[in-house]
Amino acid sequence: MKLPPFDYACPTTLPEAIELLASHDGDAKAIAGGQSLVPMLAFRLAQPTLLVDLRKLADLRGIRISDQGVTLGAMVRWRDIEDDDRLKTAHPLLKAAIAHVAHYQIRNRGTVGGSIAHADPAAEMPGIAMTCDAEIAVVGKSGAHVIQAADFFQGALTTALAPDEIIVEIRLPALGIPGIRPPPRRFRDGRSRGVLRPGRARQGAQCPCRGHRRRRSAAAADRG
Repeated sequence: MKLPPFDYACPTTLPEAIELLASHDGDAKAIAGGQSLVPMLAFRLAQPTLLVDLRKLADLRGIRISDQGVTLGAMVRWRDIEDDDRLKTAHPLLKAAIAHVAHYQIRNRGTVGGSIAHADPAAEMPGIAMTCDAEIAVVGKSGAHVIQAADFFQGALTTALAPDEIIVEIRLPALGIPGIRPPPRRFRDGRSRGVLRPGRARQGAQCPCRGHRRRRSAAAADRG
C-alpha cells in the first residue's frame, strides 16, 4: 500500500525539531527508525502532513549504566542493545527481550523511542517499560518533564505524548535476574500481544517453557 503524501524535514538540533512539530498544530509526526510509524502510514492509521526525521540528533543516542539503572537514548537501536555486553548484567531482562524483536533488518533500524512513542501492544519495549516502572523523559515547547510508564501508556497506540513533544530518553531502574517467557513463535504476528511478568529466576535456572514443550510433545506422541 502506498503511503499518504507528506512533507519532510530533517533538523539537526532538538529545538529545531520541536519547533517543526509545534508549528503544524498536531499535524506533524516525528520519525526515528520508521519501523513503527511507516506501517501505520501504510494502513492510514496516521496521516501527518509533515514527517520530522530525528536521525541527525546525535544527543539522543547512547546507553548509560549506573547503580540506579540503565538510561537509553531515544535513538538507541535494538542492534545497539544487542551489541552492548554490559547489559547482560546491568539489565538482563532488556537484553533477553530485545532478542525477540522481529528480524535483524528491523533491529538494525528500529529505535527505543519510536517503539515507546507508538505504544504498539505487540512490541517488546512498551512491555519492558511497564514491567520495570520506567521513566520516560520528554521535551516540548513547554519544557522538559518526566512521565512514569504507567501514566504514559493510555491504550493501544495511544500515549500521553503531546503533539510537540519528543522522547529524549528512557530510564530503567536496576533489576535483579528476571525471568522471561516469550510467546510461541507461531503466534508472533501482527495480532500478538506481548506479556511480561515481573519476577526473579535463579542463576542458571532452566526456562519452565522447555519442560512444558517436552510434556506437550509426549502427550502428542501418546495420542498418535
